Amino acid sequence: MKPRLFPDENLLNISVLDSFDQSLSEAGLLLVGSDQGLELVSARGPTLTLAGVRDVGFVGELPDGPLKNALSVVSPFRRLLEIGACEMQNASLALQDNKGKTRASANLRLLASAKGRGLVVSLQGGQGCGKALSQLRKSVIAGGGVPLAQADIYGQLFPQRSPYTAKPTVSVGEAESARDLATHLIRAYIRVARANEAGIVADLDTEYLHDYRIALRKIRSVLSLFKGVYDQKRAQALKERFSALMDRTGRLRDLDVFLLGKEQLFDVLPPMFHHGLNELIALLTKEREAEWKRLTKHLKSRSYLNEIEALEGLFSRPSKLGRGPNADLPALEFASAEIWNRYRKIAKFGSTTAPDTDDREIHKLRIQCKKLRYLLEFFAPVFPKKRIKSVVKPLKKLQGNLGDFNDCSVQQESLHAFAKNLKGPAKLEIAQCVGALIITLRARQSEERIQVIDEFARFNSPRTERTFRGLFHGGQNVG
Repeated sequence: MKPRLFPDENLLNISVLDSFDQSLSEAGLLLVGSDQGLELVSARGPTLTLAGVRDVGFVGELPDGPLKNALSVVSPFRRLLEIGACEMQNASLALQDNKGKTRASANLRLLASAKGRGLVVSLQGGQGCGKALSQLRKSVIAGGGVPLAQADIYGQLFPQRSPYTAKPTVSVGEAESARDLATHLIRAYIRVARANEAGIVADLDTEYLHDYRIALRKIRSVLSLFKGVYDQKRAQALKERFSALMDRTGRLRDLDVFLLGKEQLFDVLPPMFHHGLNELIALLTKEREAEWKRLTKHLKSRSYLNEIEALEGLFSRPSKLGRGPNADLPALEFASAEIWNRYRKIAKFGSTTAPDTDDREIHKLRIQCKKLRYLLEFFAPVFPKKRIKSVVKPLKKLQGNLGDFNDCSVQQESLHAFAKNLKGPAKLEIAQCVGALIITLRARQSEERIQVIDEFARFNSPRTERTFRGLFHGGQNVG
């Protein structure tokens, strides 16, 4: 069989699109926009197109159809952005037999930016063409081709661009000390927080603030969980400094959470409250705008930049952090003991949770589960993947219920405080709406409380205990 190339002489000016966290690239998808519309190239299926649309904000704004469905790997809260601009030239490659019949083919897309080039190949074959398709696939691989999900196409086209991940992998060496690992983790998550600053200031989507807060929270958790690796007074002072950065973001995040779920509120409240709900949403949207401007001013201020740069510098030169009594303990030994103790504390604490347990106690359980999850994330690369996954999966489900329970509690408190300061002609309607929302949230919170108890029972199983003991306690039985 002979290959024949059919080039298209036309060049298209395209934008490569993805979310900030590169959800499409991670899933083996390439989305490009041109004057002809959107085109989605997949590693596992046919190329999908959508005419008449070049730029898109959120996936939910697209018309229903196969392309929108395929983009469901992107969080509904993430905006699609231009990763970079380049030119694209299409061509077709046909593998033909001696009668001139095409047995297998490929669509070729040659992408060229100002800084690099890349070739994307999509193989096609009809019924009974397995042998020819296999031959073509082997030829592509022999020429250096790799599956789209494994190819660093962004790196080839835009080498100056730094890839983003909210969960950086920090390697843990066998001889690494607990202090060194804590320093590496904090340094990595300061970079994550800083990577989100520009997105917060530009107000591109709410996930930038969410990731920024999680990064700061993980830093505080490292300082809390890695006890005794730094000088105690220094560690406490650092926790307070990172907490001060976090405190600036709380109200904006609370408003984001409420407003992101505003459409669902119309489904749970009777129509008689809808006008008041619209008035409430308008007021909270206005408050959100003010909070965002306040946070933006803070993030651009010299005082903030001095503080975050000072913290960066401190963890780049850890000799100034002081040393605690556990500084030189092997990181894996330290982590195993901490994970085991954290798990045992949760198991004991959670087993007393009942339908009448105080909200504050459930909140404490949520914090403990979060710290355990962070520890498992930090050390996941050095433990068997399947066994770690077997305990992380039920823990994530439990955390989901605990998070929903906490959201109900926070929103009730926020609405109570908001109602006290209502003014204007719509005050009565808004107050009635707030009252109805509080009742609804209280009912939902009661349901989530039962779910927390059920999910904890699933997490706190003999199998989970055996896995934790085997991984982090040397398989020893405990009393």
